[in-house]
Amino acid sequence: MDPSARRIWDALDEAIRRRIVSAVWCGWCGDSTGMVDLTGAVEAEKLVLRGRCAGCGREMTRVVEGSSYGA
Repeated sequence: MDPSARRIWDALDEAIRRRIVSAVWCGWCGDSTGMVDLTGAVEAEKLVLRGRCAGCGREMTRVVEGSSYGA
C-alpha cells in the first residue's frame, strides 16, 4: 500500500477492515466473496483497494468512500 492509503487503512477499526475485505463483488464468481493480497492507493480522495478474489483468484477492486473513514 502506498503511505497515504496505509495511514487510512490502519486508522480503521479492525472489524471494519474485515468487513470491507470480506464482502467484495466478484464479476467472475458472480457473488460476494473475500479479497486477498491487498494493495491500496488514494485516488480522487477515495481509498482504492486492489487484490484478488479469494474464490477464483482473479483481480478485483474495492473503492472505500471517504465517509467510511472520516475524510
